[in-house]
Parts: sequence; structure tokens; C-alpha cells
Amino acid sequence: MIKILKPTIIVLVLVNLFLIFSINSAKTALISAIEYNQVSLNSDKISTFKNNLPEEKDMLNTISQISKTAAQLNLNMPGVHYSPEKNTKNGFKNITFTFSVEGDYRNIRKFIYKIETLRKLIFIESLNIRKASAEKETIIIDIQVSAFFKG
Repeated sequence: MIKILKPTIIVLVLVNLFLIFSINSAKTALISAIEYNQVSLNSDKISTFKNNLPEEKDMLNTISQISKTAAQLNLNMPGVHYSPEKNTKNGFKNITFTFSVEGDYRNIRKFIYKIETLRKLIFIESLNIRKASAEKETIIIDIQVSAFFKG
């Protein structure tokens, strides 16, 4: 039965990754349009976008939300590392977070979905999936996300 499940899990992972990267592409297109002034900076959409970004001081709250999400899904997440801010052209700050999460496939999938649908503007930059060990029926994802904050 395990041999039958492995190809199914791989297909499900690939489908979910395709969906994640589709969502990220749409978010990236919006950010690119803003950064390259393809959209009028005076438009209501841009103002709403800027107003909905969290303050830079809320970075710890973002880390806390990610950690709480993992804990609610019974996932093991040892810690979060972040890189210094990168300023964008229009005063946004982009901070990159890197962490690993271990657990069963279903909860990992829910975790990724919840991270992607947080109210904050979070992009999954990279995602690597590996089996925890031959003895365990869990997987580990190494994930890098970036979030935008008001500058």
C-alpha cells in the first residue's frame, strides 16, 4: 500500500507546487507593475495596497504567525532566520525568512496554503521537499518566503 501512495503523494505535491507558483506569479506581477510605475501611483489600488502592508515593526508578528500556524497543524518548526531588509523603489521593504517544517503531508500542504493566504503579502520564494527518514512517515520542507512591509 505504501508503494501505491508514494506516486500519489508526488503528484499531489507537484499539483500543489504548481498552484503555489501560480499565486506567486500573480503577486509578483502586481509588485513589478508597482515598482516599474506601470500602474499610476495615485490610483486607489496602489493606495489600498500600501495601506494594507504591515509596518516594518510588525516583522516579529509575521514570524509569530508563521510559527503559530505550524504549531496549530502539529508541525515541527525549529526556528526562523531572516535576512536584512531590501528597499524597493517605492519605499516598500522586502524581508526574506528561511525555515524548515517537518510533519505529515496533509498538514504540510495545509501549512503552505495558510502561509500563502495570510493577510500579509507573503511570497514563497523557494520550497524543497524531502523525506524525514526511512523510518518516519513524515516529510520536511525547507522554505524561503519573503514579505513586504511599509518602508
